[in-house]
Amino acid sequence: MSQKRTSVVASLLASAALSSCSGSEQQEASKQEGPSTELATKKQSLECNLGSMSLADVPSLQRLGSSACGTQMGSALSSGDTDGDGKSDILVGAPAGNGAACLVRGNGLLDIRTVHSKLTGDVSARAGSSVLLGNFNSSGKAELLAGGPGFNSRGAVYAVDGNKLPAFVGADVFKYVGAAAGDDTGTALATGDLTGDGASDLVVGAPLSENNGGAAVAPSNSGIVYVVKNTGAAVANTNLYTTPIYRIQNLAPVISQTDLKAGTSVAVADLNGDGKGDLLVGVPGFDTASIPDAGAVFVFYGPLTGNRSLGGADARLVGTSPDSLAGSSLARVGDLDGDGKDELLVGAPGRGSQPGRVYLVSGGSLSGTVTLGSSKTFVGQPGDLAGTSVASGDFDGDGKADLLVGAPGDSGSQGAAFLIYGSQTLMPTQNLSSFTTFAGELAGDQAGRAVSSAGDFDGDGVADILVGAPGYSGGQGQVYLIKGNGPRSWYPDHDEDGFGDSGAVAMLDCVPPSIGHWADKAGDCEDSNPAINPDAAELCSTVGIDDNCDGQADDSTASDAPLWFKDADHDLHADIFTSLEQSCSAPGADWSRNEDRLGDECFEPGADEDPDSNEHALEACDTKDNNCNGEVDEGDGAVWYVDVDHDGFGSDTEFFPYRAGCSSVPRPGYVSNRADCNDRDASLNPNTPWYVDADGDGVGNSTDPVVRSCTRPAKGSKGEYVRDGSDCNDADNTVRPGYAEVCEDENGPQKDNNCNGTPDDTLAAPTWFKDEDGDGFGSAAQLGRFCGKPSKSSKETGDCNDSQPLSYPGNTEVCEIAPGGDRYTYVEQIDNDCDGDVNDPESNRLLWHGDGDRDNHRGSVFALWRCTNPSDRPGDVRGKYLLEDKPEDCNDADAGATVVKQWYPDSDHDGCGDPGAPGISSCYNPSGVCGGGGTTYVNVTGAACPPKP
Repeated sequence: MSQKRTSVVASLLASAALSSCSGSEQQEASKQEGPSTELATKKQSLECNLGSMSLADVPSLQRLGSSACGTQMGSALSSGDTDGDGKSDILVGAPAGNGAACLVRGNGLLDIRTVHSKLTGDVSARAGSSVLLGNFNSSGKAELLAGGPGFNSRGAVYAVDGNKLPAFVGADVFKYVGAAAGDDTGTALATGDLTGDGASDLVVGAPLSENNGGAAVAPSNSGIVYVVKNTGAAVANTNLYTTPIYRIQNLAPVISQTDLKAGTSVAVADLNGDGKGDLLVGVPGFDTASIPDAGAVFVFYGPLTGNRSLGGADARLVGTSPDSLAGSSLARVGDLDGDGKDELLVGAPGRGSQPGRVYLVSGGSLSGTVTLGSSKTFVGQPGDLAGTSVASGDFDGDGKADLLVGAPGDSGSQGAAFLIYGSQTLMPTQNLSSFTTFAGELAGDQAGRAVSSAGDFDGDGVADILVGAPGYSGGQGQVYLIKGNGPRSWYPDHDEDGFGDSGAVAMLDCVPPSIGHWADKAGDCEDSNPAINPDAAELCSTVGIDDNCDGQADDSTASDAPLWFKDADHDLHADIFTSLEQSCSAPGADWSRNEDRLGDECFEPGADEDPDSNEHALEACDTKDNNCNGEVDEGDGAVWYVDVDHDGFGSDTEFFPYRAGCSSVPRPGYVSNRADCNDRDASLNPNTPWYVDADGDGVGNSTDPVVRSCTRPAKGSKGEYVRDGSDCNDADNTVRPGYAEVCEDENGPQKDNNCNGTPDDTLAAPTWFKDEDGDGFGSAAQLGRFCGKPSKSSKETGDCNDSQPLSYPGNTEVCEIAPGGDRYTYVEQIDNDCDGDVNDPESNRLLWHGDGDRDNHRGSVFALWRCTNPSDRPGDVRGKYLLEDKPEDCNDADAGATVVKQWYPDSDHDGCGDPGAPGISSCYNPSGVCGGGGTTYVNVTGAACPPKP
């Protein structure tokens, strides 16, 4: 099946030679040509092609038959990862009768014979006519969708939320129901972001509908396409003729043709490269001007914002010949030519004897009417129905999309599928027969009725191929899975066990290198021994060897591991309440090998704690049924043992026992058992509790299971056993009863060092004061003594205002000033340093002068040091105050006298003083006072005098 178009023999030989180097030669060669560079270069050059083949050669495990799902199986196919395991799952439609859709989970064996989920349709629903795995409700997992165009004569889409897979029940299946009878709703399905909100929407085709809310307003069989907007809500039953559902239908401007069948196929792709999904609608019944049923694809550029008329499409891609039915199938190819725009594959299977055609449409900002004949064209054989189905995927791992074309009518409906590699050079028109062909097995199989990428079903990094043949075996149907053939890593397999040495340099190629033995699976931990590999059985007999390379030698998976039974009292009788365990070594100290088993313990809880109680034991006078015969202390004899320390457990190490009847009263100081290990210490007996001391501080805990034993149990995985179980934290050896309580870091968790329930009972615990404002100083209110720092607290006190973080002892006193430095606007002052004075900063307080007569001139009699204007402030000295920048008042008691002036005598009372006379300097007019002798004075003289009449 595998072919290579690029030869890599030379590089393989060079690599093989490199692997045969030894010592320093190999190290030097590795330095010169590192494996990562070699692999990356080779991966770019390899093209791993599948050869043509008959589907009869597909292995049985890569086939899914109708018995697993239903008849006409393989009529529809889809893929997607429903469980997030990195392997793609497949969904198969079997639409006959009620119909079904079956989910098969991906696996590394390429085994598709097991159906993991099955959705069954209602009566005559034809569920599975279309199938899709796609996440359109933002649930994070792909939904299972199956079109049932026969449901209730109207058609519907069955939906199961991805979070319900695989084990869904009937109540988990919901329906998107069509508008009216005969619509064939669910014939086609697609998902993609068409509304521009970043979430995938659901697209549903109903090609036989002409309804608008029940009213026939379009030519018959015009078809409707529904776009169900993703709202993020879980899947629920929905009528498709409601909001928030957009519709594409044949309304004004009406296309006056019947049987358009819009919605026979649908797809979502970014044709114009604007980053938004565009809706592609297949209209196979569309007539061009003179070509009936030429078919077309109508393009609606995204984002969609509401209903659209079919006739108002942004572009039409039309067929070229009568009855070609272009648009019968559609597939988004992705950006094949690297121009940032998606390509589109359009199927035109035709009618009668004409050959089917498939068009590869290059992406671009298409508009108006575009003839499909201008695109690259793949032509089939007469009557082969090539283009009935189309799909794409990277099936050779070269990073380029490859094309799949189904031709179910090929060779007398034997059918075929054609594979066109994206790396091939394509001519404007080519025959499909020149490409890789997967031929159907028998006439009538209709292989290729559906083709699809299986995604990476086996997790090898390359997409696999699905081909459906619904006519197989008289209409039962068959699905074939063909493994994609991409470059694979090959590892040296020296022992030829099918697993390569994972520590060796891998060779990347389509096929294994021709020199030596190679495997495409790594993981062999001992590549010189074929008995050791990941598929080998683990054995106990190969002591210390990891037979199956799982990183553990002689573990419980060993096929020859012996069985062990619980035997706490080591009497070789099994505790029947505990299941057997299989392992190479004993599961614990209280287990014995099953092949040494002498019998069972009695059928009562705790029997395995008593070595004198089992089905073969002698009856003792201990109020127990020692021999498991259903009777207690029966018979006429029993052994009595001395109990020196009177703890209820006797011994026979110092004093001889004696025999007497069970019904008799024993001598004082004797009991019916000899279970004591120290008959001089009443605190040591089989009931003595031992506690695990995990932290090794000499005190154990009571949370782990207590072991009751005469002697100290052997050290376990968690530590030694001790008699005291009062440790309150057995994971910390600084914590135990009797230790002195100390304070840990005040900002971290505190330990209860002495296990008294209080981690703060030490005189070292500081006193904390309430610090509401978080300035590091608390108020006088004490919170108490604690080792750890309480919330909103401080060890320092003395805060004069615990609601103001700028007020605390030692802080620098500053002036609070209005925005912009305006000192005349009063701002409430803060006692920053808690000295009782809010106006005592050392640097920027100012001297404010009293303005007694309020004439805006500062006086010289009274002044205050303040940060901001103290004028008329309640609680402060009242009055008006001014800064140094205001003029000084010569008389602060008279608002009319502000500055000293020169006054001249005006003897003639003409308003002009005598400049030759001596003047008087005064703050006010001296007329009649201050020695003026009744003289009139004015402060105007010379040029400033008023003119005389």
